[in-house]
Amino acid sequence: MLNSTFGLNKDYLKFIDKENSYQNDGEDTYNLIFINGATETFKKNGIKKAVINYIELHRESLEIALNQAERLQANTDEAKENESKQDESNQASSTENTEITVFNNIPVARLQKFFTLENIAVLEKLIENEKSGVLLDHSTIPDHYRKLSNNKSVSIRMNEEIYNKMKLHSIEIGESIATITNFIFDMYLKEMKK
Repeated sequence: MLNSTFGLNKDYLKFIDKENSYQNDGEDTYNLIFINGATETFKKNGIKKAVINYIELHRESLEIALNQAERLQANTDEAKENESKQDESNQASSTENTEITVFNNIPVARLQKFFTLENIAVLEKLIENEKSGVLLDHSTIPDHYRKLSNNKSVSIRMNEEIYNKMKLHSIEIGESIATITNFIFDMYLKEMKK
């Protein structure tokens, strides 16, 4: 490998294979390998002028070789990029195929039963509630909870701020705290059984 540029600018250095060119051991000469495959030996004294003259004399074949090398590099880079895109596509396809396989394993009759026009709105609400973690999707308490007898007195310790909010809410909606508590506890228990 060459450690020297011999004072040549990049317009000339681009035609030299610096990786494979070398200085001859014990001699004041260099074996320079050009990108077109030609090998020339140059004396250390006056090497800059000699290399420039050689390149100018053979510029046409050197430029053709340089263009071929650049095209080859571009093709290699493009092939690597395409390979990378193909790998990404294969991974995405694999995930997609897994999801499709799972979906295809569900019997058609079962899917048709659930995905009817009437059920779409219900399914959307269920999915929305499941994602949000909401226990209920309606703001009114069913009559069933109003009619329950509150025959057991229970002492519950709770956060004062939450209790005050519940008390204000019970006044706003016209329900007793006992009715709201029965409703919340029952909804919680139903949710835990799922």
